[in-house]
Amino acid sequence: MLFTRETLPHGVKLHVEVGATEWDDAVVSLPPGALVVNATGLGKTERSSPLSPAAVFPERVTVWDLNYRGPLPFLAQAHAQAQLCSLNVHDGWHLFALGWLAALSALLDVDVTTDIEESFVAIAEEVGR
Repeated sequence: MLFTRETLPHGVKLHVEVGATEWDDAVVSLPPGALVVNATGLGKTERSSPLSPAAVFPERVTVWDLNYRGPLPFLAQAHAQAQLCSLNVHDGWHLFALGWLAALSALLDVDVTTDIEESFVAIAEEVGR
């Protein structure tokens, strides 16, 4: 299934792919500087990815894998191409850690500053997955 909406504010185009197949053609056809998000869950518990190993990301694309545990082949593929394609790669672990920080700050009635946020993410990186 494909969902495309061309009328978002600021000229942003949204293209969502849903289904259990490889999405190489959709990713390869993106313009430079696009955002690619893996929100499939593939790679978290299964050793698979929504992309085949042959897929190459366009230049200057921001790649974000929302998964934060498991083998993460989509994330590994993005990291492998990061320098060659000038990719900006983001890991779901940071989102996971920041979600916990938001929950804890609400429970403890603590205002989260940028310094606290950066420290929390650094601690999460040290602890690992």
